[in-house]
Amino acid sequence: MNLSEHFTRLAETGVAPVSDWVGVSLTEIRALEQFFGLSFPVIYIQFLAKCGRSAGQLAGWRALYFDDLKEIAEEFSFAQTLMGAATLPEKALIIAEQQNVFDYFLCAGDPNPPVYRLNLATTEAKQPRLLCASFSDYFAQLIDQAATQTGQLKPFFVDECGNLVDDDLVKLAPSVD
Repeated sequence: MNLSEHFTRLAETGVAPVSDWVGVSLTEIRALEQFFGLSFPVIYIQFLAKCGRSAGQLAGWRALYFDDLKEIAEEFSFAQTLMGAATLPEKALIIAEQQNVFDYFLCAGDPNPPVYRLNLATTEAKQPRLLCASFSDYFAQLIDQAATQTGQLKPFFVDECGNLVDDDLVKLAPSVD
């Protein structure tokens, strides 16, 4: 499946209507490549250009977007120092993070590189593992995960202790137009 088919699925599944897509300019992408000293894969540039800043509910609680990339790299560096994590290979770009689980690929000329995961949240050996055979497969997996969670977010409120609590009033009182 090519990337344009993934974008179609993104909209059709309700994960992100086209109106929720916010892309990144090529100038900004090139500046970030220069910052990291890498040349991003073609497919990743296409992803960033189309929805690199926002894509509805695609990311969930995951840091995934263009504006997260520098912060994710800093968090990995901090976690690596603190937890003694494995060193990433040369030309690795961390593209996502959620609770000390980092996803990355290598910027080594492959237009659609495999994506690896390094889980620093476990006490086991912190070694990377192959997550997806390509970024295209990774994007499809993100869409599938988000699609299964779309519409499952319950209304909530924050109590006096800062806890998230289901809002039962929504179930008891119908909305009034």
